[in-house]
Amino acid sequence: MAYLFPYWTILACGIHILVMAAWIQIFEHPTFCSHNRIAEYAFSLALGAVYLFTYILSVEARTRYRYAIYYTTCLLQNITCGALWFVYATNDLINTVYFLPLLLLTVIPYVIGLIIMVVYYLFFHPRARKCGRDIIVSFKAGDQLSEIR
Repeated sequence: MAYLFPYWTILACGIHILVMAAWIQIFEHPTFCSHNRIAEYAFSLALGAVYLFTYILSVEARTRYRYAIYYTTCLLQNITCGALWFVYATNDLINTVYFLPLLLLTVIPYVIGLIIMVVYYLFFHPRARKCGRDIIVSFKAGDQLSEIR
């Protein structure tokens, strides 16, 4: 997309950063730099720029829905960019040897990565639970369930 529409790509990235920064301010309420409003907004913008590439936590909280929203948004962006590239590509570009592989590489590895992440979180990620004042972390190793206090 950056090859076909460089200015639109810059605009889309800017919108993505602003939307993610607003999401951080509205839903996550980070405490980092909370003593200074300008620094807090700058931190949110910096994280919004990081969110162009990956999702990192700005606050400790439950992550299932946050990951689902973020990765669904990015998947839709990848599909949209691939579809636009397919529709607006010139005949010369379509006839190149790298057109179809690049088109497929915008979505397929992303979906494979999401599937691996879901499998990891379902079967291999440690689970923490509170028991009084203790936090018990349990994880499954083979057929055994182990706990650490």
